[in-house]
Amino acid sequence: MSELDAGIARARGLSTHLLSPPALDELRAAQDLAVVAERLRTGPDPLVLGSPGAPTPEALEAAIRRRAGARLAALARWCVDVPEVLTVLLGEEDRRDLRLLLHGVVEGATAADRLRGTLPTPTLPTAALTTLAAQTTVPAMAALLGVWRHPDAAALASVKAPGPPDLLALDAALTRSWAARATAAAARVDAELRRYVAATIDLENALTAVMLAGSTGDRPELEPVPGGRRFPVPAWKAIAGAGSVAAALVLARQGFAGSPFERAFSGAGGAALARDRAWAAALDIARARARTAPLSSAPLIAYVLGVRGEVQALQRLVWAVALGAPAALRRGRR
Repeated sequence: MSELDAGIARARGLSTHLLSPPALDELRAAQDLAVVAERLRTGPDPLVLGSPGAPTPEALEAAIRRRAGARLAALARWCVDVPEVLTVLLGEEDRRDLRLLLHGVVEGATAADRLRGTLPTPTLPTAALTTLAAQTTVPAMAALLGVWRHPDAAALASVKAPGPPDLLALDAALTRSWAARATAAAARVDAELRRYVAATIDLENALTAVMLAGSTGDRPELEPVPGGRRFPVPAWKAIAGAGSVAAALVLARQGFAGSPFERAFSGAGGAALARDRAWAAALDIARARARTAPLSSAPLIAYVLGVRGEVQALQRLVWAVALGAPAALRRGRR
């Protein structure tokens, strides 16, 4: 058995610890957080909480994130001899975490709120995320990442502009940093991982172009990130220059014609909801590919996305229960 085969087998095993749709439905019917906590304390991968009884929503959220971090760390140990897989999958989780933290800093969110959507990874564990969330400026975050020798440090430090931080430029820099490493790493693994990286780059390029279409002022320094397959520079510039978010979404949808991502760029809600729908589509695709290509890296992709998907589902559920939402309104993405 090769190192990649061992990682794939472990990912398939770990996936059985993720909550099934029926288990999530049972949790949605819970009367209160004490019931939710008690059910999450049982099973093959029990949630660790500090004390019995009903935790606060914040404490339950933090425990859910800690368990997710432990799951990713366990997978990393099994994939230590195939670091390319970790470069792609856990590197993308770092990118998502840093994006959330950057937006929180620029938008003035509290440190606790900045952490809410993050997932600890071996390269950005809980303590590191907590320290980053406490920073008040983007340069301070970039400096910390530099001290820790994180591969995205240089990307953040390179974005220098007068006035307030440019979130679009920061997002694009993070994507470009991850994409360069991920494209090179995936080329040494298999076609499935290459497809995943290219699709992720395509999504980020499309979302950036849509947001540019709805922004004011020219951003000549922003260009599509190399490595995608669906948006060559002229097509990308057409979306970015569409003049409105609605017009840009139409062009982006055309670029994804015939792809499961086409629907992500349909309907109202602008770029924010398009991002949510794209994430949901990526999770569905990963799960389907894990079933149809079980000997490829697909189970690894599906597991990492599944860990994040479970965290998001449980976070919505925790707050719905805490706020007393009717069971019928607690349903969401699985």
